[in-house]
Amino acid sequence: MPKQDNLIQLIKTLSPGERRYFKLFSGLQAGEKKYVRLFELLETRGNYDSGELTKELGITTSQLAVLKHYLNQVLLSSLRSNIEKPTHTDELYSNLADARALLVRRLFAQALEIIEKALDRAWELEQFELIDDLLKVKSNCLIDTHDFDGLQQINKDYRKLTGITEELNEITHLRYISMWLEKERESDAEIKKLLKHPLLKKRPEMLKSLRAQIAWYSTVSNCSKASTGREEFTLARKEWAFYKKHPEIKVIHGMAYVTAFTCIATATAEAGDTDEALTLLSELEQVIDKGEVQVSKAKGTSVKSFIYNMRTIIFQAKGLFEKMLQEIDKVQPLIKGRPVMEQFEVSFSHAAALVHLGYSQQAVAKLDELIQMKLPVRASLSKALRPLLIMAQIDMNNYALLPYLIKSAKAWMKRNTYEDKDYKLFYSLIAETVNPLAPQIQQQAYNKLLTAVNEGKLGQLHDDCALEYWLERKIKKR
Repeated sequence: MPKQDNLIQLIKTLSPGERRYFKLFSGLQAGEKKYVRLFELLETRGNYDSGELTKELGITTSQLAVLKHYLNQVLLSSLRSNIEKPTHTDELYSNLADARALLVRRLFAQALEIIEKALDRAWELEQFELIDDLLKVKSNCLIDTHDFDGLQQINKDYRKLTGITEELNEITHLRYISMWLEKERESDAEIKKLLKHPLLKKRPEMLKSLRAQIAWYSTVSNCSKASTGREEFTLARKEWAFYKKHPEIKVIHGMAYVTAFTCIATATAEAGDTDEALTLLSELEQVIDKGEVQVSKAKGTSVKSFIYNMRTIIFQAKGLFEKMLQEIDKVQPLIKGRPVMEQFEVSFSHAAALVHLGYSQQAVAKLDELIQMKLPVRASLSKALRPLLIMAQIDMNNYALLPYLIKSAKAWMKRNTYEDKDYKLFYSLIAETVNPLAPQIQQQAYNKLLTAVNEGKLGQLHDDCALEYWLERKIKKR
């Protein structure tokens, strides 16, 4: 994306409330405000065209560059001042600024009073980066007041801080390596090598801070997923027990708490206990709705989207397609502006629910739209679009289309070098249902497909399309 378009991207992320606040915020300034006019023009544009903008604003290109920079600064100032509920970290930074202002005026006693309270809170919240700045202000106050006994305590605090931050920095580095290993699906040898690191060989409770323990669990979990491709249930339970034991993590690292919640819910669902997974998802939804964790509005929306998507997957696996559709209705308003991958997954689930509920024409329209998108999305979902389309066409008795759809699907698989046995088996057996005048052959084909599902031969295809429920419905009708 060109650098000039960054401003448009920022404007697109603003909520209606934030846009209103920006205009109110701008109204506090006197005089002509061409930057507000620029804001209004960019609201409706998809890209930044300096030629058109200079004409509409009646300014030169160099003036536009200055105006654009100024608008960007005012927007950021508006967003900073529009924080509805400051976080604990925001309050600590405010304390630091207040103490510095008092120090400049040589009001040492007042500055120290603020610093002492802020330091206690910062240690409690493990805001180590901020503690360093707070200690510097405190030491300046003590030097100017000749309190050398106090300076000895500061030296002790610095040694303690150094030990904690060195460990935290090291294990954070290990976490980054594990994230890369998970993404690249590296060899087990690389994973085992990482897990032999002295910090990872320790029990997490032996580490010096909760933040280091959070990083330990994240690193080991990433290694597990890099090796097996999924969350290890036993590890997820241990991690969740750690978070439940330390509810203060909701404040220290709210997003880590939420992530652990999503991991245990996912691992529980994958272990087969879908009822417990649904309970966990409801608990997580309450945590977000009540504001028990300090996460940004965007992160909160992302988590709610995850909750609804996860419920959708569970309801599909249980054959509860009406409930599945209800969750999709909840998530659709949240995914506007979200990554294409998320939007695609929701649309895919919507199409699947429509197929299973008998809304075949709507399903076909949705699937045709997704097939035409040609976006870089999860391979299994891209592959499952065509079987879903075939299922919907069969439900509408459009048997004449089946040979073409099957041939087209096989050609698409070949072009993309997919060699999945489950798909080959599906297309082979579904081809036997082409002739509606041979109901016995159709029945045998459906029975063969259902047997293949029960024997686990249709693997991911069955998981994505919930084939079992569709086949049982087709067999029951006969």
